[in-house]
Amino acid sequence: MNKISYERKWKKRFLLRAKKEHSDAEIGIWSEEGFRVRKEYFLKYFNLPFGQNLKVLDLGCGSGAYTRLLGEQGFDVTGIDYIPDIVKIAKDRTKNPNIKYEVATASSLSFPDAYFDAVICISIFQCLSSPFTSLREIRRVLRPGGKAFIITLNDLSVYCWAKRIFGRENIRRYNPYHFKKIVKDCNFSLIKIQGVYLTPSSLINNIILKSNLYKIFNLLFPLFVFFSHSFCLIAIKQKKQNYS
Repeated sequence: MNKISYERKWKKRFLLRAKKEHSDAEIGIWSEEGFRVRKEYFLKYFNLPFGQNLKVLDLGCGSGAYTRLLGEQGFDVTGIDYIPDIVKIAKDRTKNPNIKYEVATASSLSFPDAYFDAVICISIFQCLSSPFTSLREIRRVLRPGGKAFIITLNDLSVYCWAKRIFGRENIRRYNPYHFKKIVKDCNFSLIKIQGVYLTPSSLINNIILKSNLYKIFNLLFPLFVFFSHSFCLIAIKQKKQNYS
């Protein structure tokens, strides 16, 4: 499938969800449990100081669930999505007047260089045909020393292997170590990978999160990578000013 048709397929899927009164999880094509767990992991991994008026870009914001979450923590947040109908839903669901939304694509942002303190990308890279252009735009709009938080699907997970065996899904996933190299090649540094350990059981998910088992899994990530449904990559833009 070529670049245009692949991204058009995803845009059509999201647009169909936007036409109905779906929950935030359903619009993002997630189960309610999967969506809940991913938000919990995000809050644990997003290590910028809460309560400070830092500028954060939610790239691929969908219906604004993470945008609202960050707005509640005192960040100056802008949500971006490429589907106008979904941006309208995000605006309708947002009561915080300090949160802004725009319609734009991940590969072409209207913001000036070094504008944001952090950029978050939750579940958008599996919808892109190539990550390079978007990563370069993320780097461009980040201030030197700013952080990118990316959560995307893990190509090495047992869940992914099962999907391949039964042939039920045609979706882009990433080997965490290959993706780390791609991000590094885009002039990011201090790159850290952590797992998102999601199971069908809410009980098991709660045990992993509440008992901090996920921290042990992350210390032994090369062993537990196969049980990580998704992964969270945290990268810092190098101080060197180079937007080429």
